[in-house]
Amino acid sequence: MPERADALIVRGRAFWVSRMICNVHWLSDVEAGRAMDAATVVRLHGDKVFMLDMEAAKGEMAALRGGDDMLSQDCEVETSALAEIPVL
Repeated sequence: MPERADALIVRGRAFWVSRMICNVHWLSDVEAGRAMDAATVVRLHGDKVFMLDMEAAKGEMAALRGGDDMLSQDCEVETSALAEIPVL
């Protein structure tokens, strides 16, 4: 769902910030995780089997969008809370 990419990035950022605030991980842990995530995405996008799976998933998402599903619902409380995440 490319139209939700920005919201997904905000949620991911909120999660990694919470890991530091809750003293579960250090900043270096979080940064290393982000680097590994980026490297994994690059490798997966070069994998033919993964890309076939990705195309199948796009078809599944297109079918869901045609129906009455929870994907279109917005969570205002969570969006408001995520807007208050400190800049690190």
